[in-house]
Amino acid sequence: MEKWNKFCDEIDKLKTSKTNENVVQQLIENVLSELLNWSKLNGEIVSRMEIPIGANNRLIPDVILKKDNKNIIVIELKKVTKQNTVRITQQLKSYMRQLKLKYGIFIGNKIEFFYDDDAYNEIDPVKVVSIDIEKGNMVGVELFSIIDKNTIDNKKLEEFSVKYLKKEISQIEAKQIEKELNGSNELINKIFVKGLEQEYKEDVLEYLKNNLSVEIKKTNAKTEVTNKQQIEKEYESKVFEFRGVRYMIFPIGSKLSKYPHLIDLDSNQIPAQQLTICRDYLDGYGFDLPSDPNKIVTHSAIRLLYKVLNDDPLTSREKSFLR
Repeated sequence: MEKWNKFCDEIDKLKTSKTNENVVQQLIENVLSELLNWSKLNGEIVSRMEIPIGANNRLIPDVILKKDNKNIIVIELKKVTKQNTVRITQQLKSYMRQLKLKYGIFIGNKIEFFYDDDAYNEIDPVKVVSIDIEKGNMVGVELFSIIDKNTIDNKKLEEFSVKYLKKEISQIEAKQIEKELNGSNELINKIFVKGLEQEYKEDVLEYLKNNLSVEIKKTNAKTEVTNKQQIEKEYESKVFEFRGVRYMIFPIGSKLSKYPHLIDLDSNQIPAQQLTICRDYLDGYGFDLPSDPNKIVTHSAIRLLYKVLNDDPLTSREKSFLR
């Protein structure tokens, strides 16, 4: 745990200062060498190696870890306040595929571990776990223990990957069940009665089916300040999903309709990081919004996303953000 906590301390220092990716690169290489026993002098930490793609293109991974002269893990680095995006994920997956590696790591505002194994019938490498960079995080401690150069081996990497991949799959299945059950009283009652078949006679079950209704409510669900179904129906085309959360953009009133609001559908609370959500989601559409909030105000970013989701014409300034 000591090594992980030291890493967290160093990351925290970067959060309070203006740093670029070169500074992050240097820090991560120091962590790999001083805390996790990898040697740059012995060629075990390979920085920004160029990988030719065809005649004119190339890929440049930030870090590749090698042991016994074999590539083991590729690492993609971003500023410590940067969230992962679809584009960054695709970049890391490209590195993994070109290098024929089963393991990849993204390090930004979190650590994300990616795994590529045909046994799970995935077309692309999949993210198996997302780790908050916080002191005492036992998943982070576990990760550091398996990527330490002195103890790393394929068996440990495989076990770590499969363990968290199964948890990820279970969460996806649980969310799907929750979605299917939500609002489906007929299905809920059918399951309820099915569970009683071994305990009660047929006439009792028949009575229960005809006279009893079961309802499922989300645990700790917040009281909604608006009618969610009505809003979703009216603004259906404005709903989008980002990082597993459903958001919706809608005008707050006729006089202010050019200033849409962004809300979290599951809580009806306005997110605190609206600009970040818009910037990262639009990144997948080829837009490169400035990270400095002084250069683009939040309602302008929301309005741009509103237009993109509805195929509305863009202003010349909005078009200038296209890469």
